[in-house]
Amino acid sequence: MSARTAVRLLDGRFLPASLAGVPLDDRGLNYGEGLFETLRLYGGRAFEAEAHFARLSRGAKTLGIRLPFGAREFRRFVEALGRKNGAPSARVRFTVTAGSGEEGPARTFAVLEPYDSKDPFARECADGVRAILSSVRRPAWDLWRVKSLNYLSSRIAWREARRAGAFEGLLLSPEGFLLEGSRTNLFLAGRGRGGAKALLEPDPALGLLPGVTAALVRSLARRLGLRVERARIRREDLFRASEAFLTNSVAEIVPLVRVGARRVGAGRPGPATRALQAAYRSAVARACGGK
Repeated sequence: MSARTAVRLLDGRFLPASLAGVPLDDRGLNYGEGLFETLRLYGGRAFEAEAHFARLSRGAKTLGIRLPFGAREFRRFVEALGRKNGAPSARVRFTVTAGSGEEGPARTFAVLEPYDSKDPFARECADGVRAILSSVRRPAWDLWRVKSLNYLSSRIAWREARRAGAFEGLLLSPEGFLLEGSRTNLFLAGRGRGGAKALLEPDPALGLLPGVTAALVRSLARRLGLRVERARIRREDLFRASEAFLTNSVAEIVPLVRVGARRVGAGRPGPATRALQAAYRSAVARACGGK
């Protein structure tokens, strides 16, 4: 599918890419006043669409943006975009801006990219990836809990990672606590409260984006009998961990096997990671009828 023939969504209409444009006075373009969600289509069905819409809705309320659609329409838009592009397996980015002028109304648009499990991105995710510790130090503030268009620190971390030949750049707080990746949430297997084995994730009080996939992973982990704790994790804890992984809605669960030049755990996907990958695939199959 070429960009010239791709169909895109703009304010409820499906248009050829060449006709789907945003005015130069759009407040999302000029001020970053907007939100986005990225989600996967499996067999033409949007996975975790309700959870993505719920986060979008919370963010819109925080920014004072009135969404011109509800949860059912959101799902319909995303799935129709897949059909119109002949792409039942795809990643969809859905964006809402505050529109033009101080009174709006909100502007919505969505673009789709077919997802092939054999493409380089998918192959890179399969057996373990390397990350770097980004130079970015990001202080906590409440708006990091909103998936807004203000993504500059994450983009800098991502570019640093790609220049280093790594899959992901991990951001830290000014105090040196691990936060998240430029486009992922982080989990590691280590010692929790009282020295008990646990699946650890960074403390959200540090200012983390509430990941949709991360929330599902927490639920799946508990069903598998894994203890899940939130903690203030320092970089040294990564190298004491028995295993680690990254999550997002496109890549799903990605084993993290190296950070910089150092190995994490055994340097290969661990048993908890593999068990969660299998549980995630089962959740997709139940919700979408397979991949």
